[in-house]
Amino acid sequence: HALTFRALGYKRDQVFNRIQQNKFNKKYGYNLNVCEVSSRYNVHPTKDTEYFNMYEAIRSGSITSEQYASSEIDMEYLHHFAHDYEEFKAQECLTDFTDCLVHYVQNGVTLPVKVAMIDECQDITSLQWKVIEIAFAKAEKIFIAGDENQCLYTYNGARPDFLINFAKQFPTEYLSISHRIPKQVYYLAKGIVDLIDDKTEKPFDMKKENINGKIV
Repeated sequence: HALTFRALGYKRDQVFNRIQQNKFNKKYGYNLNVCEVSSRYNVHPTKDTEYFNMYEAIRSGSITSEQYASSEIDMEYLHHFAHDYEEFKAQECLTDFTDCLVHYVQNGVTLPVKVAMIDECQDITSLQWKVIEIAFAKAEKIFIAGDENQCLYTYNGARPDFLINFAKQFPTEYLSISHRIPKQVYYLAKGIVDLIDDKTEKPFDMKKENINGKIV
């Protein structure tokens, strides 16, 4: 997002922020809460925050409105919310992070870099991959790093399957030894990872002298 924000020349006062969110809620009667860091980890988000995340997933290309329509989602409410949100941004001349990506795909230019390093690729969306393809089209080398087992943002459109497919198509180097995970944490994490079906099998172990640690 930061790359596209700078490349397109946007300013901070153009971004939909907490102040604008409060104005939006007051004007339309919503209870949206996406501009607080703590809200990203809220296990009980508001209804409007959930519908905002659905709308963002559609915009990021991870799911279509038709797929939502086949579920129990209130599509009329989703369309109404999306209309009000876009109307508010237009009236206030605002952009948001997804707008930055969309506008870059539409109008962005390739960046003059020789080597690109893309980290945390397990959490990249389809829309973000399109940005990467445009931004680094002329790069001589592109290094991609990530671990699909650590994917956190599928609710927001993350596509860990892209990373899995890259590992099958291109030369891949695995960082197979952890120098920081204690034994107890390692065994707990391994038990969880073993339950994941769609993943790349990779060698992994901990440094032999790692202390036992403690699960709290």
